[in-house]
Amino acid sequence: MNCLLRSIYECRVGGMWGWLSAVGTISSFHFWMISLGIISFILVAIPVLICTVHLFNKKPHPATLPNMRKRDFTIQELRQFDGSGVDGRILIAVNGNVFDVTNNGREFYGKDGPYAIFAGRDASRSLTMFTTDMPACSDEYDDLSDLTSDQMKSLKEWELQFRERYPLVGKLLSPSETHHLYESAENDESLQVDIGTDPTRPKVD
Repeated sequence: MNCLLRSIYECRVGGMWGWLSAVGTISSFHFWMISLGIISFILVAIPVLICTVHLFNKKPHPATLPNMRKRDFTIQELRQFDGSGVDGRILIAVNGNVFDVTNNGREFYGKDGPYAIFAGRDASRSLTMFTTDMPACSDEYDDLSDLTSDQMKSLKEWELQFRERYPLVGKLLSPSETHHLYESAENDESLQVDIGTDPTRPKVD
């Protein structure tokens, strides 16, 4: 403002050259004011734009599915729960037990997840080998009879981790087994596979 008043004064005492100087000063003043306004707008607009883009690109959080009624699964029935169904439910078998990883593990085992290959499958052998590669016979029942004692111990550790994190919803059936009808009062202990009494699985030393 002082610059503007000084320019007007110079205009009065300096004639034409004073007017030119005053116009230049006023133009410079306007330029800096406009520049300051543009910079302020950019500083405000960029964060707003980033937040808007983030909100539009954010995927909606999937609805939490209710607990699944306990049941047994053949390997073919298990394949139906790979997350591609209407409700998006994802089941994974580990050491003969079937776990529902939908609500707590969708980001890992759902579509585009790092372990999506395990969805709807028996992941036991792959877990013991610490790989995401599924065996060529992954669509067939695997009795795991060729696993070593160390591999079985590793598998039991994986099973324990799944038990601590995901609901146990049933048992993976071998071709010779039949479906068991679970009563509502039965607890998770009735679903456990007893390796010591299951003739299709090796004992752990």
